[in-house]
Amino acid sequence: MVILLGADKKQAAILRLYCEGLLRAPLLDQEITRSTGDVTEFRNGSSLEIATNDARLVGGRSAIAVLGSECCHWRTDEHAASSDEEVVGAAEPSMAMCPDGGLLMLGSSVHRKVGYMYRQYKKLHGNNDTDDICWFAPSNVMNPVLPAHVIDKALAENASKARAEFRNIWREDLSDFIPLDVLDACDTGSTSPRSVGEVALIWDTISHYSPVLIAPLVSDFIALARPDFLLSDAIAEGSSQASRPSAARPYISCRTITAIFILLK
Repeated sequence: MVILLGADKKQAAILRLYCEGLLRAPLLDQEITRSTGDVTEFRNGSSLEIATNDARLVGGRSAIAVLGSECCHWRTDEHAASSDEEVVGAAEPSMAMCPDGGLLMLGSSVHRKVGYMYRQYKKLHGNNDTDDICWFAPSNVMNPVLPAHVIDKALAENASKARAEFRNIWREDLSDFIPLDVLDACDTGSTSPRSVGEVALIWDTISHYSPVLIAPLVSDFIALARPDFLLSDAIAEGSSQASRPSAARPYISCRTITAIFILLK
């Protein structure tokens, strides 16, 4: 069995249309015994089936290949019953009986910097020491006949969306408050926090810039698991400083931010 997955059956059916184009070759066409809306069956007992990206529908089957469409747009919530990770986790055991481990092929335009597809991109792209392949290219490389004016119009209307759709650039406008890749870049592996005074000085310097720029401080705040001050005092201090009439811009003390992160842990 070859399983074709999409967010819904209509999306999965697009993969099937590509497959049916190949099956029109005389050598393969004569092997088809039955074709319905969801299944194409062959003389040797194998089949080509479309399904939604539901881990319950994928698990328990025996497959030689699993193909997924627009996988970057699948659910990425780790608590979801059929998140992208759960679907892939169900697909891989279904191919366990294949001598070569089967074929897992997932395609998509890029989207948010979260989920299985982004994690695999970070792991595989540019890595020559892996047996897996990460094919990463813009639309005009994948489809040279795509009209340039279509891309230009999309960029003019919604640049962030069009860059992801046509240029294969991961979207920043849909990231979390502090993007995961920024936090990863800030992780030096050290467990020794900067001093509170040093962090306060850095905060005072950059706090009027983009919120993303405070990301390097996050590991320091979390590392301060045993602050030498009370949380209530820190919050009171922050409230007092934020209400200063002479302040040129809103100010949040280092202690206040540290307290917030400790409360959220």
